[in-house]
Amino acid sequence: MMMHWIQQLFKCVLWAASLFLPCLAVGLPSGRAARIVTDTIPDQTITDTLFSNSQEELVDVWFRKMPKQVNVAGLSSIDGEVLRSHPVADLSNALSGRLPGLFTRQNSGRAGSNFDKAAMTLRGRTPIVVVDGIIRDFTAINFNDIDQVTVMKDALSTSMFGNRSANGVVYITTKDQSKHRPFEASFDAQWGFLEDLKRFNFVDAYTYASLYNEAQLNSNPRATPAFSNSALEAYRNGTNDPFFQPYAEYYGAIYQPSSAQSRYNVNFSGRGETFNYFLSGEYFGQGGNLVDNPDKVYNTSNPYDRYNLRGNGRISFSKMLSVGFHIFAGFETYNEPGGTLATSINRAFFQPRTIHPIYNPDNTFSGTPAWTRNAVGSALSSGYITGSVRRINTDIDLHFNLEDITDGLWAKAVASISNFYNRSINRVVNPPTFGISRNANGEIVYSPILAPGFVTANIGVPSITDQFNRNYFSGLLGYDKSWNGHKIRSMATYYYDLYNESYTQLANVNHTFGLSANYSFRDRYIAELGLSYASVNRYPEENRWILLPAVGLGWIASNESWFPSENNTLSLLKLRGSVGKNATNVNSGYFAHIQGYTLNTTGYNFGASSTNVLGTMENFLANPSINYERALKYDMGIEFGLFKNTLQLTAEYYNNHFYDEVISPFNNLYSGVIGQTLREQNLGQTRYYGWELSMQHRRETSGGFGYHVGGNFNIAKSRIIDRNEGYYPYEWGYSEGGYQTQIFGYESLGLVESAAQASSLPTIAGYSLQPGDIYYRDLNGDGVINQYDQKVIAGDKPTIFYGLNFGFHYKGLDLSVLFQGAKNTPMMLNPLEMSAFVNGAGYVLDYTTENRWTPTNMEDAALPRLSLGPNINNTQNSSFWLRDASYLRLKNMEVGYSLPHAFLQRIRLQSLRLFVNGQNLMTWTPLDYFDPESGMGYSPNKRIINAGVTIGL
Repeated sequence: MMMHWIQQLFKCVLWAASLFLPCLAVGLPSGRAARIVTDTIPDQTITDTLFSNSQEELVDVWFRKMPKQVNVAGLSSIDGEVLRSHPVADLSNALSGRLPGLFTRQNSGRAGSNFDKAAMTLRGRTPIVVVDGIIRDFTAINFNDIDQVTVMKDALSTSMFGNRSANGVVYITTKDQSKHRPFEASFDAQWGFLEDLKRFNFVDAYTYASLYNEAQLNSNPRATPAFSNSALEAYRNGTNDPFFQPYAEYYGAIYQPSSAQSRYNVNFSGRGETFNYFLSGEYFGQGGNLVDNPDKVYNTSNPYDRYNLRGNGRISFSKMLSVGFHIFAGFETYNEPGGTLATSINRAFFQPRTIHPIYNPDNTFSGTPAWTRNAVGSALSSGYITGSVRRINTDIDLHFNLEDITDGLWAKAVASISNFYNRSINRVVNPPTFGISRNANGEIVYSPILAPGFVTANIGVPSITDQFNRNYFSGLLGYDKSWNGHKIRSMATYYYDLYNESYTQLANVNHTFGLSANYSFRDRYIAELGLSYASVNRYPEENRWILLPAVGLGWIASNESWFPSENNTLSLLKLRGSVGKNATNVNSGYFAHIQGYTLNTTGYNFGASSTNVLGTMENFLANPSINYERALKYDMGIEFGLFKNTLQLTAEYYNNHFYDEVISPFNNLYSGVIGQTLREQNLGQTRYYGWELSMQHRRETSGGFGYHVGGNFNIAKSRIIDRNEGYYPYEWGYSEGGYQTQIFGYESLGLVESAAQASSLPTIAGYSLQPGDIYYRDLNGDGVINQYDQKVIAGDKPTIFYGLNFGFHYKGLDLSVLFQGAKNTPMMLNPLEMSAFVNGAGYVLDYTTENRWTPTNMEDAALPRLSLGPNINNTQNSSFWLRDASYLRLKNMEVGYSLPHAFLQRIRLQSLRLFVNGQNLMTWTPLDYFDPESGMGYSPNKRIINAGVTIGL
C-alpha cells in the first residue's frame, strides 16, 4: 500500500508541475533568446568552434562533439528526438533498425526494462553502454532526456576506452540546455495498450482426450485407452463432471494477453550568459500479464513501475572556469507471485488437465498425491516476491580555459560516483491443495495434499540480487589550434575507474592513459590518432598493461580546388579509413591467475571409527597467463552528398580479427589424472567482417511541406579461426572455419513411413524406430546415430538486417514510419516443448499437435507421431526442428497533430501536440505460431498502441 501511495504522489507532482508551467512562463522576455557564450561554458556536449558552425551535423566522440565532415572514424549517430515515437520501456528497443551496424533482438515481452530490453550486437559483439562519457551499462532512460545516441564501431572511435574498447560502444549523451529559447518547459502524458503478438492456444477438452488416447496407442498398441468413448463424448458435448471428470484451463486462468501502460514526463531547460540547465522527471508504469488475485491484500501480478529524475547543467564563474554537473536518480519496482512468473506459467504448460480441477466444490485448490501443486494456486496464492532497483549517478566536472597560457589550451577534470542496488523480498508460502473423492454415500470427501502457509506483514526473506558501484576520475588536457588552413584538435587524458560489480568480490580497477589528435588541412586531408595505455588489476602484473594504437585517414575530394563547384548533383565526396588495435577485459574472470580454494568442504575419514574431518578443496586450476582479448580492426568508408547534401549515402566495409579470446579449453587435451578442471585460456580466434550501407534524404519545400526517407542495410559475416577444439574423427565435427552463428545437430531426412523402412534405418543405440519417427543421416556410415553424426545444420550464412524509415510534416500534421527486419536468422525450436505429452501430461497445444504424423497423414506431416512420455529419438536437436525466423516488421509508426501557434498564443502555450504511435504493429515472417524474436519464450513480445499529448511553453 505504501508503494501505491508513493506512485500516486509522484504522478500528482508531475501533474502539478505541468499546471505550474504557465506561471513560470509569465514575464519571460520575448523575442531573441539570450545568447549563450560557448567559449566560456565549455562542456562535454558543446562543440569547439574551431571545427564547426551551427549548420554542420555533429557527432559524439569521447567527452566532446565534432563535425561529421572531419570525422574519419567508423561511427553512426541518431538524434534523440527520433526515439520519442517509440512507446517502449527500454532504449534498446527503440534503436532497432535505426543505426547501421547495430543489430537488436528482443527475447522477452515481460513487463519492465529489467526483462524486455533487447540484446544488442554491434558488428558481431556485445557493446558497452556509455552515458555522458561514463560506462553505465543500463538503458532504462527517459527518452526525453536523450540528446544523441552514437554507435562507435571501429578501433579509432573507441580507442579512448582502452582495455574495454574491443566490442564497440553505444554512446548516449543527455541534454543539458534548452534548444530554442532561454527558458523552455514541457509536459508529456501517454497511455498505451499492450497485447501479445502471438498467443499460446491450448487444445480443447475433447481434443486433449482424443490425442492422449492416440499417444498412448502409439507408445503401447495393447494399452486400454485412458478415455472411453463415453468420456470422449462427454468432453465433446460439455456434459463431463467438472470435478471428477475435469478439464483444467490453467493458462487462461492465470494469464491475460493484454495489459496497459502509462508515462508522464515533465522537463525544464534554459540557458543564459553564464549558465545552462536541463531538469526532468519521469514516471513509467506497465501492468503485468498475470492475473491479480482480488481476494489477496497483496499483488500477485507482475507490474513494473519506474521513476527517473535528472538534472544536467553548467555554471560559468568566469571566462576561465566553469562547473558542470550530470545527476541522475532512478527507482524501479517489480513484482511477481511467490511461485515466480516463469514457474507459474511453466506449470500451466506441463501439468495434466484431466487429473484434477482447478478448484474443488468448496473453492479450495485441487491436487493429487502425484500432482501436489496447483498451477493456478502457484500463481494466485503462493505469496509474492517484490523487488526494487535504485540507481544514483553523480558527475561533476571542472573546465579550465587556459588561453592566457597559450591560445587553444584547455583542461578538464571529471569525477563520477555511480551506485546500483537491486533488492528483493521473498514472502512465499505453499498454496494449500486438497484431493477429493466420494464416500460410500456419494458425499465428497476432502484429503489434505499440500499444507497451507501464511503471508505475514513485515516478515520475509530479503536478498540483495545485485549491488555495484563505480568511482571514476579523469583528467583531460586539450589543445585546439587553427592557422593557415591547418587545424589541430588534440587531447591527452588519464582516467581511473574503480568498479565493484559484486558486494562479495574485490573491486575491478582500471587505469588508462590516452592521447587523441585530429589534424586537417584546408578541410581536404584529415589524419587522426588514437592511443591508449591501459591496465586492469584482474591480470597478473606482467600482463596488466597494454598499448593500443589506432590511426585514421580521410580525404574530402569535393573540397579540392579542381572539383567543379558548380556541380549541383555531387556536393560531397569523402573517403576515409582506419586501422588499430582494441582490447577487452570483459571475460577476464575473477583473478583467474590466482589459485582458489573452498574451505570446510568434503574432507577425509580418520581413525578406526572413520571420523570425517572437513578439509580444503582446490578449485579450478589457476591460469597464470590469463590476458586481454584483443582485436585488430580495419574500417573503410566512402560518403556521398548529393543535391546540396539533401541526400547522403555511406558505404562501409569492416574486417575485425579477434584473437586471444578467452574460452574454456578442450578437456580431453589433458589427463584426467589431474582431477581438476582448467580455467579459461586465451585460445580463441574469430573474424567478423561485412558491409554497411546507409542513406538519408531530407527536403523542405514551399508551403510548409517537408519529408524524409532513410535506411540502412547490413551484411554481417564471421568465421571461427580457432576454438582449441581438440581431435574429432570427422571433419564435420569442427566449428572452426564456420560462422560464429552456426548451429550443430543431426540432419533430418524426414519421417519414417513404414515398419519395413524403420527396420532398415540406422538408429540411436537402444531405440527402435517406429513409423512417424524422425530419422537422421548416418554421416560416418557405422549404422548408429550418435555424436559423430552431428554437423552444422544452420547458421552458415551471413546475417542480413535492415531498417527503412520515412515520414512527412505539413501544416501541423506529421507522420513517421519505421520498418525493420532480418534475414538468415534460423531458430532452433526446443524439441521437448514441441512434443505433446512429453512428460505424460502437458504441452498439448496447437503447435505441438496440428499436422502431426498419423497413418492417414504421412506425406505432409510437419510433426512426428505423438508419444506418451519422452521420446529420445524425436527430441534430439536436428534440422527437423529448425525454422526460418526471418522477418519484416512495421516496427514503429506515429501520427501527430500540432495545434496552430496563433491559437496557442491566446492560452499562453508554445506548443500542444496530440499523437498516436505504435510498436511492433505488423510482422511478416515464414515462422508459424511464434514471434521471430521471442520465439517459444513464456512472455511473447508485445504490440503496443499508445496515445499522448505534449504541452510546451
